[in-house]
Amino acid sequence: MSEALYDAEPSRSRGASPPSSSPRTSEKPRIALRANDFASSPQECFEAFWEEYQRQHADPRTRRMHAVATLSAAGLIAAGAATRRPSLVLLAPLVDYAIAQASHRGIEGNRTQPWRRPHWHVRAELRLLRQTLSEARAR
Repeated sequence: MSEALYDAEPSRSRGASPPSSSPRTSEKPRIALRANDFASSPQECFEAFWEEYQRQHADPRTRRMHAVATLSAAGLIAAGAATRRPSLVLLAPLVDYAIAQASHRGIEGNRTQPWRRPHWHVRAELRLLRQTLSEARAR
């Protein structure tokens, strides 16, 4: 699967020319569709996303760093709620992103764009956390 699925944003097919700026308004830009654009259920779309997500997080060190990032964000949210300091809650996603991206660039040698499908990304992060913690307990 390509990174385009992970980005989850339709794009023009390679080699296609950009939409014309001609005065004809009846022409619409062409968009390349992938097989999963028409999956029969949202769950199937997420499962395809999850497969690509796992490839982007193949190294166990990346998975552990993501667990640290997710738990740090959860801790900041809890601390912010307990102390009534919204700045801690607002800081949580930034800390999560910084730690996670550092692991991608330093370990995997790739870069993700979680804002493309934020709901799926959060769901995948929580699934990855659960798996990483389960693996750690099994050792």
